[in-house]
Amino acid sequence: MRRQALSAKLLGETYRLYGNPAFIRRAIALFDQFFKQAEEENRGKEVSTHRLGVITAMALAMELVRAQEKESKKAALLKKARDQIKELVSLLASPEEDKKP
Repeated sequence: MRRQALSAKLLGETYRLYGNPAFIRRAIALFDQFFKQAEEENRGKEVSTHRLGVITAMALAMELVRAQEKESKKAALLKKARDQIKELVSLLASPEEDKKP
């Protein structure tokens, strides 16, 4: 798919973003969700938009780390299952020992 340009307003500034428009819109919506959460958690406090942006970025980074850990655990489980299947196939494929009465 060809990269497309999309203008987005984040924290009061307009940015030109390139990529899949649907993907960009989802990313913007996620950023907005996390930013609103940061605003809500800091309501009543004097917190700059810049600081809220950093809080939002850290929350998103933490979410990314959690997702990476989850994927890493899945990959390890898949490797373990693959290794066990190979071992079982190997055992099934090996000739049976002569059975002596």
